Amino acid sequence: MIRSIINQHKQKILTGSVLLVLLIRLFLGLISSPHFLVNLGYLHIAQVSLNRPFSQVEAMSSRLQVMAHSDARTLRLLGEYLLLVGEQDAAMNAFRKLANENHHPLAYFRLGQIAEMRGDLTDAINYYRNIPQVAVRLFSEGRTAYESDRLDIAQTKFESVTRIDPAVGPSHYYLGATLVRQGHWEEAKTALGEAIDEDNFESRLQAAQAHWLLGRVLEREEDLNGALAEYKTATQINPALLDAYWRIAMIHTRNSDLGGAEFVLKQAIAINSGDIDFALLLPELYIQQQDSGTAINLLKDLIGQYPLDPRPYALLGRVLYNLREYKEAKYWLEKAVALESEADSYTHFYLGSALLALGSPTAAIIHLQIAVDTGVLNPWFHQALARTHLALGDQDSAREELNRALALDKDFTPALELLDSLQP
Repeated sequence: MIRSIINQHKQKILTGSVLLVLLIRLFLGLISSPHFLVNLGYLHIAQVSLNRPFSQVEAMSSRLQVMAHSDARTLRLLGEYLLLVGEQDAAMNAFRKLANENHHPLAYFRLGQIAEMRGDLTDAINYYRNIPQVAVRLFSEGRTAYESDRLDIAQTKFESVTRIDPAVGPSHYYLGATLVRQGHWEEAKTALGEAIDEDNFESRLQAAQAHWLLGRVLEREEDLNGALAEYKTATQINPALLDAYWRIAMIHTRNSDLGGAEFVLKQAIAINSGDIDFALLLPELYIQQQDSGTAINLLKDLIGQYPLDPRPYALLGRVLYNLREYKEAKYWLEKAVALESEADSYTHFYLGSALLALGSPTAAIIHLQIAVDTGVLNPWFHQALARTHLALGDQDSAREELNRALALDKDFTPALELLDSLQP
């Protein structure tokens, strides 16, 4: 089913490119050309592309096939025409003949596109190899697809480039990055390893990203030593790669080496002095290690250093909420909300939850609804909103929120238990 949808999408893209070529040819002169029937054919293809009736398709196809025996231009038109009306086999025959007789680059390109649509990458690559500089075009198409999240198409394009001419662009890097985003870990590991060996990157930042991506793959495979080495290399190349430092620290904590984790994060903070994104890593580490006292002290220091940034206020409020210090949590969370330029879902969730715990459901519902409306899909948001509706005596709305929570996680126990308690 998915492959069928992808092929339909590829057919639409191919149809669009065909139509563009045809319209250009049409404007170059319908009547002035001695190949009047050929130009008439281009016009007819344009009509078909605009969803006009197919009543004359068979007749036009027959006339073009008669002329195609002696005219390369008409043979090309025949292939385009057959491809546009969905006759892939016949179109391939026409383009094969054009390729064999004239070695026309467009014929090889159309044959490659048809092979791609049929899922035959090897066949597509064999056709593409006949076109000068085709790898450059395929790489460009792959990057465009990658940047627009059309990952299946991007994967096909980058695989083609790596097999035709891997020296064109950092094709192995982009292939590896595409495979990571798709969750194809083993293939990504191979592609990223080749990218690092080739060292054909567009920038040092991209090289660091390649090591970071490979580290993620190795960490997923539980090769913690390998992952650690890749993350360290990534930070050496790009000292501002925040997530790599965090992952190094997490590997140290998994190895029960809290001192190693602290050292790495303090080093990252020193290298990136004045950057609050790095400064927040250390209190985050202590929160994870359940050392709330140290985290609170660090966060209060950061509030003094960065009084206009809402994040240390919000994080401090969350720590206090989890300690059931609801009144103090409310104080810091309200300061965070006052400073934020756009609604942060978790800040409003914790503030709403603190207000509910303090017996203010009318105020709580405002912030919990904001948390839900940010679009973050978290069953706890709906659970808290349901409890607030119940506090306001609205069981119907509470049931609706609980059902929304269960739609996100059908085994979400708090919602199941609360919904069961509401049954008559």
